[in-house]
Amino acid sequence: MIAFITVANILWFITLLFWFLLLIRKPGHILVKVPPYSLSRFVYNGSKLNFEHKNETFSSLSMLDTQEDGGMIQPPPMFDCDRNGLPSWCSECCSLKLLRSHHSSVTNQCIPWFDHFCTFVGSTIGKQNYGYFIIYVMSIELLMIFTWITVVVYSGIKHSMHSALIVFVIITGALSISVAQLEINLISDLFYGETTIERLDRLSWKRSFKKDDKNNENFYDYSSYVNVQHPHEPNLRLIVPLTINDKPYDNGVFKNIRMWFYNINQLKTPIDVSNFQYDMYGDKFKRDIQKRIEENNYRIFGYESSIEPVSI
Repeated sequence: MIAFITVANILWFITLLFWFLLLIRKPGHILVKVPPYSLSRFVYNGSKLNFEHKNETFSSLSMLDTQEDGGMIQPPPMFDCDRNGLPSWCSECCSLKLLRSHHSSVTNQCIPWFDHFCTFVGSTIGKQNYGYFIIYVMSIELLMIFTWITVVVYSGIKHSMHSALIVFVIITGALSISVAQLEINLISDLFYGETTIERLDRLSWKRSFKKDDKNNENFYDYSSYVNVQHPHEPNLRLIVPLTINDKPYDNGVFKNIRMWFYNINQLKTPIDVSNFQYDMYGDKFKRDIQKRIEENNYRIFGYESSIEPVSI
């Protein structure tokens, strides 16, 4: 019993310690506000083209201005976008949503590497406290397993078990299975370079796709996209759809883990943030996108979209 109490208290101490660290650490936020990308020329050029001639070179297209345009910055070679080719914008933070961020109503900030809001912990999980959360979940799992085994073994020695202990063992076992599932998901997300919200969005999209697998013409209505610089025409950009199984930020398990420990405070300018966002894409994903472009599986940015072209 002394050993049981000692080990149990140690596990409780670790659990409570990392819960406290989760609350004071906070999920982090992006220090740099990133202005909109300068995309007007690409919209204008795309609107001039005839879809049937998209593989030709157009000498009449406007030249790309490499200078910042009205406080805007030049887009990276590839970025996440909506079906019209535009990046996500946070009106609360007045900044582009980069570094896989989402706006948190709890902290009123865009959280980089936004994973989820944990009601049980009472904190948003993101870039800064994700590691603490994993240790917290592991300590809870060890505590429940240790308690479950101890109660079963100790009661087995006495050859009897009180009805209250039976209920306790059943509830603890069920909770242990649930926490184990969460732990497996967290480890899987690390392995594949996903966050919880990215995995859930992909699975939700996958279920929607199965329900509508006979109506492929609606593919552009519920898929994700990237806006990519045309490989041969510098004055054009392309919208490339993602597939259900794409994991854009999978760089291998070791680099995926190192990404979580990268200090984003080193990103001092909007260009730094934008370039780092591009570097987060996995090499395999970049090759897959280029292959889709070669197979003409794309749309020209600015062509057949709801974006109004501007005069150049």
